Amino acid sequence: VITYNTIIKAFAQSGDLRRARELLAEMQAEGHAPNDVSYNCLVNAAVSRGSGDFAEAWETIAAMEKSGVAVDHYTVSIMMKAMKKARNPAPVAKALALLDRSGIDICSDEILLNTVLETCIRHKELHRLEGILASYRNSSLKPQVHTYGSLIKACGCLKRADRCWALWQEMEELRGIEPNEIVLGCMLDALVCNGRVDDAADLFSKLKGRVKPNTVIYSTLIKGFANTHQADKAMAAWKEMREAGIQMNTVVYNALIDAQARVGATEEVAGLRRAMERDGCPADGITYSTTVKSYCVK
Repeated sequence: VITYNTIIKAFAQSGDLRRARELLAEMQAEGHAPNDVSYNCLVNAAVSRGSGDFAEAWETIAAMEKSGVAVDHYTVSIMMKAMKKARNPAPVAKALALLDRSGIDICSDEILLNTVLETCIRHKELHRLEGILASYRNSSLKPQVHTYGSLIKACGCLKRADRCWALWQEMEELRGIEPNEIVLGCMLDALVCNGRVDDAADLFSKLKGRVKPNTVIYSTLIKGFANTHQADKAMAAWKEMREAGIQMNTVVYNALIDAQARVGATEEVAGLRRAMERDGCPADGITYSTTVKSYCVK
């Protein structure tokens, strides 16, 4: 079985799904029962091909269950990760039903927990997120820093800034985990999206010496300043970025232009457009529409 699985995996990783399926059939014909590794290789190869061959993946899972091989956390994680490509709720519901059917404790594996959280956040499965967070609170899981980021993001999606802070304190004070740029970015985004822009700015200021800021962190703060008509603070953040040598992008400039456009600061908008061009950041539809908006504010 190990030899067959090794060859199946090689075919699957090379994208030759037909040969991998043929080898699985040969394996069965020779009296060697495929195991979870055999089927998971095929499932992963199917969802990884092009835009994702979900029909092939589900057919393999059906064969897996029919043969009496239990779906495990790898199977569910593979399907959940693949749901990032899904554009409608039907396949997401099917993947979540697979999770329910498997009976797997979602908090028994951090990879599974993260992939399910990301899928539910992306597809606004709010009721499911509530259930996952309740399961986490009742579990003995001691998450790594990146998992705290996913949990905080989920609480932000549910408009529960209080829970975001509770998780942050659990991570930093109870567990003694040092925040990194990923979890800080998640926390700042959760605060900004819930109207806690000043709290986000205070947290950023407090951690600036411990966590190296990046483009995403600054763009989140600038977006918050734009939403609350704090154009001066948005420009101050931009100047900090330039002094620190942090790379600019179109998203950052669009947020900066939006901050100035909301207060009708047309000269500042023009200056930002020139800086944007100098930094090699291409203007997009949002850039143009926001620039026009600056001339409509009185």
